[in-house]
Amino acid sequence: MYVIIGCGSVGLSTARLTAPKGKTLIIDNDPKRVENLREQGFEGVVGDANKIEQLKNKFSDTDIFLILTPDMNANLTALKKLREMLTSAYIAVRASNLASVKKMEDVKADYIIQMPNVLASSVVREIENYETRKSADNLLRILKEARETGVGIVVHNSPDPDALASALSLKKICEGHKIKTQIIYGGEIGRQENKAFVNLFEMELTKIGETDYILPMINNLEKIALIDASKPGANNVLPKDVVPNIIIDHHPTDEPVRADFYDVKNIGATSTTMTKYLQQLEINIDSKLATALLYGIRTDTKNFTRNTTPEDLGAVAFLSPLADKELLSKVETPPMSSDTMDVMGKAIENREVYGSYLISCVENIRDRDTLPQAAEFLLSLEGISTVVVFGIVRDQIIVSARTNDVRLNLGDVLAKAFGGSAVLPSKNGIAHPSAGGHSASAGAQIPLGLLGETEEKEKLVVLAKSAVKKQFFEAVGFEEKKEEKKEKKS
Repeated sequence: MYVIIGCGSVGLSTARLTAPKGKTLIIDNDPKRVENLREQGFEGVVGDANKIEQLKNKFSDTDIFLILTPDMNANLTALKKLREMLTSAYIAVRASNLASVKKMEDVKADYIIQMPNVLASSVVREIENYETRKSADNLLRILKEARETGVGIVVHNSPDPDALASALSLKKICEGHKIKTQIIYGGEIGRQENKAFVNLFEMELTKIGETDYILPMINNLEKIALIDASKPGANNVLPKDVVPNIIIDHHPTDEPVRADFYDVKNIGATSTTMTKYLQQLEINIDSKLATALLYGIRTDTKNFTRNTTPEDLGAVAFLSPLADKELLSKVETPPMSSDTMDVMGKAIENREVYGSYLISCVENIRDRDTLPQAAEFLLSLEGISTVVVFGIVRDQIIVSARTNDVRLNLGDVLAKAFGGSAVLPSKNGIAHPSAGGHSASAGAQIPLGLLGETEEKEKLVVLAKSAVKKQFFEAVGFEEKKEEKKEKKS
């Protein structure tokens, strides 16, 4: 049962919301108001908040109280008396200023309602809803222009569950309006969870290989959408001079974003944004799509421990009841590949510790998706707050970094270390590095240029090791000391 003490406009509005959830008792000191409440079908009792103990027999078995009178002294008195009588009850109480908030905190109120904050939050929430509705309408308008030849949905190279789920969502929006789509990616889908995702959700993907020429494909499509990335040519197959029609991402960037429509928010996952668009456009989210989106948010926020925002949690609350728990379990626990085990072992064996920093070069590898897994695992080591794992994949150095140091922004650090204007010559012209990400997780791709064609692979590893360590430590302002040199392994 709910007990509401004080039934002015706030109390009455609250009563209307709680009534469908269960029995609600309203206590007010105005007999006429109580009579009106009874006529509306509410259970009302005349009583004084200052003498709430006199009505104990009415609510002795209640565990939720809402004290909502406009009199702060009466609210504080009622709070004190209820807390003495019912130590385990949940009590929310209305406060008007910081002084009353402090007093109510001292009496151990479970939740303090500050009306100006509630009003401001409501206004901001309504503005955000309006902006999302407007964005959803603009997105749909652009998509509808592509009915004849369709939309190319481009995700970043070696796409992860967030990128894949977001692409599925955009495809779902298009299908609802009979718009053709093609999901396009580059690189390898090597990580076992990502392979399982593609298989379990029966995704149809178009892979662009290194020797493929993507421009004819782009020219044959009416619209191009870049999803879970915001810069053409940076870890995606789009040429860097192509301007996409649509960009939807959650990775913050200081560079201007060029597109007819773009939505780049600093939130935990692009899947969160796509969930909002599906809701606003009233697209049916079946259990399979809900599972995909939920998994996309969970993986990109590392089970809500990294870059998680209220928007992400709101999307999760909406998706969770719709998701297929059995399917979610299958995609979460695929078997570990031998490649992943080998890279994990090499990352552990080759680790070098400098203070709370750990750097490990896993040398030449086939699957770049194993690097983030190794970085996340090594971050769990005692005394380590920042991990950088890197390896050579064909003609690039691939870097994956993780940190739990709140003072460090890895996205900025890696951009400073590896994403600058320096380039290396390649046989096809100029090779451009790219780097960035979030504060707690980031990555980089450093082209080896002509060096990548050398047959002396061991020498190349030594050069890569030296360059990555030097540039990373310069970017974080850490001076390598001899006594902190390579950790000895037993």
